[in-house]
Formats: sequence, structure tokens, C-alpha cells
Amino acid sequence: MKMPQAAMSVEILLIQDHGPVFREVIAITGDAQEIFANAVREQHSGQLSPTTELIQHSTKSSEPDGGCLIDLARALLNSPDDVPGKENIQ
Repeated sequence: MKMPQAAMSVEILLIQDHGPVFREVIAITGDAQEIFANAVREQHSGQLSPTTELIQHSTKSSEPDGGCLIDLARALLNSPDDVPGKENIQ
């Protein structure tokens, strides 16, 4: 029987493009699944933490395992407010 893997803290790179000349790379540390879950909760509550705001304003991310949870979190954070059924999300 396989035991669930413990949450692993990893370094995730966020890239923010500031025009054609300037690119900023910011490292955040944490478990990608936990960061994703927090971003979804915070987006629903309307109060974003500094880490979630960094994700929202980034243009790309790089996770060590090749995952894309942070990219998915960014897509949700930047989704339009007029999505049908969004008010039913809890």
C-alpha cells in the first residue's frame, strides 16, 4: 500500500515581464498544491496575500517537477468576473 506523499516545500520561479526590456524573476517557496489551494480560497474571498498577488501579476512560472499548478492558479486569478455560475463556487 502506498502512503500519501508529504507536502514538499520547493522553490517556484515567477516571471513578470515589464515591457520589452525588463523581466523580473521572483522565487517563492512552498508546496505548489498548498499555494494553489490558498490562491483559490483568497480569490473567492477577495483578499489576496502578497504571494497570491505575485502569482496574479506574473506572466510565467517554473516549477521544479514540471508542474503547472501555479499557471492554473494565475489563470483562475485573472479570469473574468462574469463567468456563468461563478457565484455558486464555494
